[in-house]
Amino acid sequence: MVDDLPEMSTSLGSLLAGLGFSVRTALSGEDALCLIEDCPPDAVISDIEMPGIGGIGLARAIRGSMSKHALLIGISGSAQSLREAAELFDHTLLKPVSIEALEELLAFDS
Repeated sequence: MVDDLPEMSTSLGSLLAGLGFSVRTALSGEDALCLIEDCPPDAVISDIEMPGIGGIGLARAIRGSMSKHALLIGISGSAQSLREAAELFDHTLLKPVSIEALEELLAFDS
């Protein structure tokens, strides 16, 4: 779970952990890349609009790495950002994000 707003990253991460998912959180694309390098994820949920390496840059880096098969879910408060990111992400969701929608998308491994 990657979002530059700590409350967003922490709250969604906690909700997903409560549903039984193993969750690691990052506050930037740069931090997320370090986590991914140490332990490739099955899925990445990322805010699209972040300073530094944003969600689009993060998705490009993931698609070009050993984590290229990870499920990528982009989230944003801007429908325009979601349209711009749609071809890099497997799914995009408009904020506020429904935990039910995330749970359904993440159930790919069940």
